[in-house]
Formats: sequence, C-alpha cells, structure tokens
Amino acid sequence: LVSDFGIALAVSEGEAGRLTETGLALGTPVYMSPEQATRDSHVGAATDIYALGCVLYEMLVGEPPYHGSTPQAILGKIVRGAPIPAREVRRTVPANVDAAIRRALERVPADRFAAAGDFARALRDPGFRHDVERTATPAAGRSALRMSALVGLGALLGGIATAVWLSTRDDPSSPGVQRFAMLTSGRDALDSRSVGQDVAISPDGRSIAYVGRTADGSAYQIHLRTIGELQGAPVRGSEGGIAPFFSPDGLWIGFVDAANERVLRRVPTAGGGATAIATLPDSVPYIVGASWGADDRIVVASGQAAGLYRVSVEGGTVEQLTKGQHHWPSIIEGRDAVLFMDHTRGQHLGVLDLRTGEVAPLGLEGTSPRYVSTGHLVYARADGSVWGVPFDAASLEVRGSPVLMMEGIEVKSANESAANFSISPQGHLVYATGGSATNIVLVAPDGTRSVLLELPAFSAFPRFSPDGSRVAYIASSGDGSGEVDLWVIDVARSARARMTFNGTNRYYPLWTADGRGLTHYDGNDGTVRPRPLISAAADGSGVRDTLLARADGIRPTSWSPDGRTLAYVLPPESTPTRSLDIALLHVDGDQRRSEPFLATPFAESGPVFSPDGRWIAWVSDKAGQPDIYARPFPGPGAEVTISVGGGREPKWAASGREIYFRRAGDLMAVPVERSGATLTVGEPRRVFADPYRRGGGLVANYDVSPRGDRFVMVEDATPANAPAAGRLYVVLNWFEELRAKSSR
Repeated sequence: LVSDFGIALAVSEGEAGRLTETGLALGTPVYMSPEQATRDSHVGAATDIYALGCVLYEMLVGEPPYHGSTPQAILGKIVRGAPIPAREVRRTVPANVDAAIRRALERVPADRFAAAGDFARALRDPGFRHDVERTATPAAGRSALRMSALVGLGALLGGIATAVWLSTRDDPSSPGVQRFAMLTSGRDALDSRSVGQDVAISPDGRSIAYVGRTADGSAYQIHLRTIGELQGAPVRGSEGGIAPFFSPDGLWIGFVDAANERVLRRVPTAGGGATAIATLPDSVPYIVGASWGADDRIVVASGQAAGLYRVSVEGGTVEQLTKGQHHWPSIIEGRDAVLFMDHTRGQHLGVLDLRTGEVAPLGLEGTSPRYVSTGHLVYARADGSVWGVPFDAASLEVRGSPVLMMEGIEVKSANESAANFSISPQGHLVYATGGSATNIVLVAPDGTRSVLLELPAFSAFPRFSPDGSRVAYIASSGDGSGEVDLWVIDVARSARARMTFNGTNRYYPLWTADGRGLTHYDGNDGTVRPRPLISAAADGSGVRDTLLARADGIRPTSWSPDGRTLAYVLPPESTPTRSLDIALLHVDGDQRRSEPFLATPFAESGPVFSPDGRWIAWVSDKAGQPDIYARPFPGPGAEVTISVGGGREPKWAASGREIYFRRAGDLMAVPVERSGATLTVGEPRRVFADPYRRGGGLVANYDVSPRGDRFVMVEDATPANAPAAGRLYVVLNWFEELRAKSSR
C-alpha cells in the first residue's frame, strides 16, 4: 500500500529507500512527480494523477516507470526523460490504456489529466489517444493521414480557442467571446434522433454532455466531452439515456430512460451505476424536459397535458405542480419559479411561481426558455433563432423587447419543440445545428434512398395513398408563425397540393380506405376549442366531415380496410386509467360510436389494422419497455407478443405476412403467419439502418408502400447556409454578446 504521495515539502529522517536530504519531499521516489522531485512549492492534484499513472504502469508492466540503484538516480530519470511506453514493454496493453498512462506521466502538470474523472474516462474509451501514434500501417493510406490532419487541425483550433479563453477569462478588459466547432464522428458522434434536447453544458462551463450511441450502436448513451479535447467518451451507466441535464454541482448527469420515457435516472459524471430517481405517473406518456434545482429537487415536464411535476433526487413522492401542456422547464434559482413552454397556447412561454402556485403567460412565442444572470430570458423559436429579452426575476415580468441573438440552431419537432442549446452560469453557450430543414425520402429495402421532397422546415407523418401514387404529410411554414398544414405530393410528378390553410397543429394524416379522403387532427389556430378530428376530401375540394367534435390530444393511427373503424390513441386526461389508452371509432353513415379497445394502467399507442382487418398491432410498455403486441379483431383471441427487446411504430406489410417496427437505430421486420385467431411469429430481421426521424413513440413517422418495395421516411437536412451537421458549436463568454446586443 502506497499511502504517502500526498505528503509534500516535509523534512524527515526515513528508513531505507526513503529520501533523507533536507528540503526534499518525503515520499516513495518511484511514485514522485517531477514537481515533487524538484522541490516545487506548487504541488496539487496533478501530482496525484502522476502517482496514479505510476501505479497503473507498475500493475501492467511489473515494475515502476522509473527505477534506479538510489533515490537520487530515480529522481534524475523522472526529471530528465519519458518512460518507455507500457505497450512497448507489454504489447497486449490496449492502445488507449497506454495513451492514458503516457498522459498521466507527462512532465508538465498542465499536460496531464485535469481530474481523475478524465483519467477514468480515457481508460474506458477504446478510441482515446495521446500525442501522435509512433507507427502507421500502409493500409491506413493517405485518406487516414488526411483525416488525422483534419481532426488534428480541428483539435488544434479548439485548443487555441480554449487557451485564449483560459488566459483571458479573468481579464475584464478582454472581449473574451470565442467561437469554435467540436466535430463529433464515429462512436463519438452526436445522435439527435431521440425525442428531447441532446446537449447540456456543465455548471463550470468546461464539459458538454450529449446524446450519442453505445459502442455497438444498439442504444443511446450519454457522452461527455471536455471543451478543447479531441474526443468525448461514453459515460458508463448511462446506456439508454437521452435528454441529459447536469446537477448544480456538476457531479451528476440526469437523463431520461429511452426504453421507458416516464423514468428519470442519474449517473455520476465520472461514470458508474445509474440510479433511478423517479417514474412519473401512468398518466404521463413521456418526459419532455427536466431542471435540477440547488435544493436537489427536479422539476419534470410531461408529454400531452399532464403538466409539471417535482421530485427529490433521492426519489420519493412525485408532486404535481401544474396541469397543461407545459414543456422544457427551467428553474430560476433563488426565486422559487420555473420557466416553461406552454404548448396549450401554441408554443408560448409561461412562468410558474412556486411560492403561490400561480401560472402566468409571458407574452412571448418560443420554446426552451432559460433565465441567465445578466437579467435576461433567453429562448428559441421554431425557426431555429435564439432571442434574448430583459427579464425581472423578482416580479417574473418581461421588461423590454426581444433581440435576435443568433440563427441556425436545431429545434426538434414542431410538436414538443426541443431547442438544442445550453448555457452555463458563466455564460458559455453550446448548441447543435440542423434539424430545422427536412427531406421526405423514399428508401428501398436495401437501404438505398432517394429524395422525394426537400422542405425548409419541419415535416412529419408521411403516408402512402392506398394505391401508392401519392404521399400525404404535414409541414411547418418555417417562418416562426407555428403554422402546420396538410399537404399531398404526387410521387411520380413531384407535384404538390396544399390541403389546409391558415392554422396550426394539423397533425396525423390518414388516407381513408378508398383513397378519396384524408383524416387528421385539426388544432386550428391553437386557441379554438374543442378541436375536432375530421376527414377532408383529398382532391382539394374542401369538403369536410367531422368525425369527432371533441378530439383534444387524440392521435388517429389506422383505418380498417373496410373504412368502418378508426383506431386512435387517447391522451391521459381523457381516460379513466390516466394513462395512454386505445379506442375505436365505428362509422356507419352519419352514425358515430366510440368504444375502448385497450384501457390499462400502462401506456398503449400506435394501433394499426392488418391488411385484412382481422388483427390489430400496437405498442405497450407493460413489460417495462415499449414492445409490439397484437390480437384478433374484433375478437375473441389471445394476445401475441411480436417484438422482443423493444419496439415502436409498428406497420403491417401489405401482404400481411410481416410487421415492421423501429428499434434503436434499425428498421426491423418480423414474419407472421395468420390462421384464423392464431398468429405465429418468426425471428425478427434487420431491414436497414434507420437514421431517420422518429415519431415520439405514439404515432409512426414513416410508412410502407402498398407493394412493399419502398418506405417513405423523414430525415433531417442541413440548409445550404447552415453550419455542417454532426458538430457541436461552442461560444465562450457569450454573455458579453448578449449584453452588447441588448443595450443597443
């Protein structure tokens, strides 16, 4: 046991093998850092990193990195040179472990890891490297050299920006604003396919947490990257995590469990086992944002109209704070108040006073609000612009006019509208780009894609007509007005027709069985209630048929082949179970009759009829994760489990012999054989890699053609004038820019 490397600048008489010269540090020579060996008075945490590197080296190689016949000889080697790399002594040492040791043993303290957590992450990350590799195989070729040069240049520029920041951040005369990009690629890539905000900056402004993938690409995982570092590393224990957010002390990362989006967890930033914080009530379909307060209580927002909740980080009672479509909460520290986006009023900002329980509108259109120490409220709009406005935290009132700060950030989904940016208390900003523009694409079963339509803003829910000649979809205007309307495109001619006008929240289009009509939810202008479920003529003639006059929050998902029954998802507030349930609307001429299909304490969604109308498949989380199930219609018959290990967004093949669904990063297919009230399920197969936009789990965001020869999907597209996707952008000392623009 080595227990003395923290003792510095002591004078002592020691036993054999110890230093006895006056003025030298007391300690075991082979574990001493160069600054200890040279009697430097500034001995800190970097010395412990060095000693830990020595211990790890000895554990792997069998001897310390430096050895000699006397303590003085050992110290001379420590001060003068670099040790033989562990991998050259023992070739089975992994490259990243060898690189981590070499960094820990750097002679200059500033060149070592800044903290033990960074050391730990490097040891876990197979891709970690330190300085230039000594050898390169001919197979690497010029392309690898070019890539290394590009990545190295990016790291150098980021490092220079960080060095400038570190050298000027305490100088009040320095403007201090610095911008640079952080490339994410390979296993370290940013993955913005999940629902929710993908990036968060630590309270000290030095690290960025973001959503990536596990090493095998099978699941989401939170990654952590120090600003100025070449690569990030996955946080052990965060597998399946999305929507990250930091604790106020920066020691924890909270996240939502992608397998069950009602579950909130936390994991140490240094990695380790994840701890469950809370599972929101069954009435909550999924979490849409969380904010961790200084009192170690977290305010959590729910999907649909279930409102805001609060829970201790230690778990316990989940307290409901509000009712309504209140998303993306942000706690105003020291004021007992919470900012949020109120989707009830069509993407407008609101504030909750925790002292009185009063909810008040702020008169601003936008999403993802944050209060910052400059006395401003910062928020985004659906078009990807970021705005700042003076805000009085005492009175919770806006005190001026909004000022445009920047454009081009990613705002995900016109429904929940998560804006991908984060601000540290010191004013450092991180954001992701892309996502505002979308493409509707046709994808062959082998994964080959072709672009059907390029759109400048959000689009979703494409649906093939019964004959496959047309695709219906919804699209945002992209001008920040919040307008979302229904369109139809002719696949062969690319000719488009607009079906609805001058409204918002036209969602979830479905072709009627005869292909002559389109059923959709009509949110109108966001204020008129009740909001109906209607069918409109698909030829643009304007003929409308109201199916349900009171349809707030309803999601229509599938018509039966005979056109007489519509399956739809009920929001929690409309169900006795206070969870997501499935209902059926029977249509017979002018007669309408609704009945429950599934009403359980669990969240059910995405019901779809089989091509012959004798089966319904759907999604339920009753097994602890979303999976696909099916049962005969109208019954009776036994329920059959279709997917194993998770599945969402089911679709039947037109033949009825396969069910498609989405799992992790893949589109999957399961063969099924139907015989009366019996369904035999085969082994699932991967159809193709699926990087396309999800539908939030409740409604499928893709479709399969009647002939089964192609799929229609939605993908993020980067506008020509926007920065490249796949990167995180950092602005250091952004508050200086906010103050300057606000004072004009």
